Amino acid sequence: MMPWILDLSIVKRIAEDVVAHMEEPSLAVVGANVTTGGSAYVELTMAMRGRRGEPEGFVVSANRGGGELALRNEIAAQLREHLGLTSVRD
Repeated sequence: MMPWILDLSIVKRIAEDVVAHMEEPSLAVVGANVTTGGSAYVELTMAMRGRRGEPEGFVVSANRGGGELALRNEIAAQLREHLGLTSVRD
């Protein structure tokens, strides 16, 4: 039996909500794509203004098969690590 996997539009909405609570106002979710093979993993394309004011992009990967709370926590942890932040505002 195949486990329930969150729809891509829901994943993007969750990522946008996580980003809204980050301590980086220039951060934005610009896309969400299923990884090769159509697995439960998704790649979220992020954008923000770089140190020189130029656009900077990066990708975070997350498992969308573990439910909304697990996905939210995984995205937040990866963004904090990438941005060097210590917390996400509640």
